[in-house]
Amino acid sequence: MARQLGISCGQGEINAQANVALSRFLSQVLMNLAGYYVGQNRMGTFGYLQPWCLVEDEEACRRVGWKTWSEREGMEQGESCVTLASALMWGNNMAPSTMDAERVMQLMAWDIAERGQFALGSGKQFTNRVVLMTEPVADILKNSYPTLDSLEDALIANSRRPAYERAFANYYANAGGRKDGGKHSFRQYLGHIVRSEGGEKTSTPPWRDTDAETLATVATMQKGSTAFLVTGDVSRNKVQTMPGGGFSTVRIELPADWDALMEACTFPTSP
Repeated sequence: MARQLGISCGQGEINAQANVALSRFLSQVLMNLAGYYVGQNRMGTFGYLQPWCLVEDEEACRRVGWKTWSEREGMEQGESCVTLASALMWGNNMAPSTMDAERVMQLMAWDIAERGQFALGSGKQFTNRVVLMTEPVADILKNSYPTLDSLEDALIANSRRPAYERAFANYYANAGGRKDGGKHSFRQYLGHIVRSEGGEKTSTPPWRDTDAETLATVATMQKGSTAFLVTGDVSRNKVQTMPGGGFSTVRIELPADWDALMEACTFPTSP
């Protein structure tokens, strides 16, 4: 359906004509159907993105040998579906300059553990994320991670955050209530984080400049909470992690005469 409608999964995809049309439609839906108005019940001082739209590059997934996100969500190959997700920030646009699959995975894990946390990691322990990557990045990763499940497992194991940092953010920046000056000291709260969030002594990440071989860390990812999409310019090596809310994939039920309706319309060709 995306190909029929000319929705782009290539260069400049979020600015392509059909992609932008859907983005504008979503903005109108939030106001006119959901009653979600600025100044009334629509928040967003800094933390919300404008609606936007992109398409998964199914052909790139085939070349890499990974299942598409829609297939991982239970759809059959060729079925039309849509995934709705929310994100609170664009995240960090990273262009890895290595062909080492493990190093690329570690860079992604660093982004997730250090910079890709929802609200600095001051809220709940685990955050839903959407990870976007172009085919060149996926093509490197496949050498060590033949499936997205194996990549996800590696990221879960490597994106652990020092318990001290997690406790610091949660103690001083948790919007749920002030702990500073309360009945529990920061050190006591650090112990609570370690006990309640599965803190363990793990190997020091390769990006930390320290002589310590181990650190007390807590997990930042859990299985099934991250959507991985291969999309974007096939001539660029880009990967981006966007923390935010959840996501939901819905099968699109097309009318029986859909193809005939499309033949009567003219849409831009999707790259």
